[in-house]
Amino acid sequence: MAMTENLSSKDKIKNELVSQLANSSYEKVTITNIANALGMSRRNIYKHYSSKEEILADIAQEKLELFFNIFENYYLDNSAAKWANVIERMLSVIIENQSLVYEIVKDDSNEILFKQLRSAIARALGHVARINGITIKDRGYFEIYTQFLASSSYQITKKWLLNEEQVSIEKIGALYQQLFNDKIIDHLKMCE
Repeated sequence: MAMTENLSSKDKIKNELVSQLANSSYEKVTITNIANALGMSRRNIYKHYSSKEEILADIAQEKLELFFNIFENYYLDNSAAKWANVIERMLSVIIENQSLVYEIVKDDSNEILFKQLRSAIARALGHVARINGITIKDRGYFEIYTQFLASSSYQITKKWLLNEEQVSIEKIGALYQQLFNDKIIDHLKMCE
């Protein structure tokens, strides 16, 4: 039995969208294309997803969950290389999924995906606060700080992937290190 036969319909749909993005732009991919490639009716796809945007949002959420897991696992590391390890692993996930991430970040109108990124960063910050015994009381500052990190990391990733002149991954890592470091704790303490 083929491995894809064990996948749920939703997973098959997501995998097909990713597969089609490897060969075509997001704008050219349609629900009809996905349905035809899977031998499904459009109606069957619509049972699971209302649009291709919703499929992409579901995929993005899965990838953001990877980032949170990386953050959660490496944050407990007390070595000096903790943040370098977090950033290196996050960049490797971006590179492994470069065509997908490119499709996600190239569309400025995709507010849902940005909200998911902001939510994932808020979740990671909450995790750091809990580990360090910090209680978030000033929600306003917390929201602004979360927005700052989400906007900055999103724009860095977007400009890097859309940039026709190649910027080294080391330089991108250095930019991320300006955002993700032990100063996060200082900002979270400002939320107490």
